[in-house]
Amino acid sequence: MAWASHPDALEILKVPGYLFWNPTALDVEAHWGTKLGFSENGINFEPSIKIAELTTPESGPEPRMMIYIGGYPRISCILQNYNTTLLSRLFPGMITGTTVKFPGTVKMGTNIMTATYSKPVLFVPDDQANNPACLLQLATPKVTENMKWLFSHRKRALFPVVFVAGRKDANVDGCYTIGPLSGLTLR
Repeated sequence: MAWASHPDALEILKVPGYLFWNPTALDVEAHWGTKLGFSENGINFEPSIKIAELTTPESGPEPRMMIYIGGYPRISCILQNYNTTLLSRLFPGMITGTTVKFPGTVKMGTNIMTATYSKPVLFVPDDQANNPACLLQLATPKVTENMKWLFSHRKRALFPVVFVAGRKDANVDGCYTIGPLSGLTLR
């Protein structure tokens, strides 16, 4: 099969951009919050929508109903910079000055999906006119168990980050919004 036409260059996305912590407004960069860092390869957005496929004994293995049961949205990315602000967001309670110390002040069993540790996170692409932005209304940092930092003479040190989306109380805009920056609403 041959393509009748190729996609417009603007439809082929390559979306580098910046990740911001705790924006107060979306109108100008000064309100986008604390800049956590630059991601050359953009973000990985995982809506993680869960759907249960239900079968009946009479129909065999083919589904007869598909029930939406929610989602577990998150973003992850690789940042190219190292700074105290980034470390303090990734390791809440474990940063002292410019050093991460484990274990920190957060005790085991603490719910970190609270206003103390969770804030909105905004991804702003370099090309705001043609690429989508992403806003998590309430984002909790999550250092994954298999996270690895490379400290090498030959390669750049890259910092993997993960933020899990949550819903603010009575938030009409849900957990996240993806689209043009001008179309996002911060609550």
